[in-house]
Amino acid sequence: MKRYLDPEILGLRVSAKVKGLRYQVIVAVEGKRDCLLLDGLTAPFPFAQRIRSGRRTFQEWETSEFAKMNPQEALAKVAPKSRSITVKTFAVGIWTVVHECASWKALEEWLATAKETAPQTTVNVPLSLYRAAQKFAEARRKEGGEGTFKALVVAALEEYLERHS
Repeated sequence: MKRYLDPEILGLRVSAKVKGLRYQVIVAVEGKRDCLLLDGLTAPFPFAQRIRSGRRTFQEWETSEFAKMNPQEALAKVAPKSRSITVKTFAVGIWTVVHECASWKALEEWLATAKETAPQTTVNVPLSLYRAAQKFAEARRKEGGEGTFKALVVAALEEYLERHS
């Protein structure tokens, strides 16, 4: 899926899959000696990583084989050419390989099974919501009935913050 080609979304999905542990996604690209590295601590943009004689070293983006690419768009450009993808987690002082695959499609299938757990959040909506709803209704009428519930909530929060900050 195209959404996994966005480094930030990929990072969120991998984090959900590895239950919040620190992670690295290493993408080896066909025809390149450098790899792309997405690190959970430094997301959302990938780094370049160079592998020489079995040793991995970080590479300045500008001096890597990916220098001509925008880091935000690099995953989208190299995904079809990926020859191996490794996902590692860091716990108890060591890196452990949790998943390896040979294609981007296989990575997507693995990520699709992630169980997303999020903390429950309670939002107390202030009484100023009534005034915000009135303002929103007026603006909506002026715009010919356009508007969303999201705009209503944003307006209410803006008014609340103005009053209480």
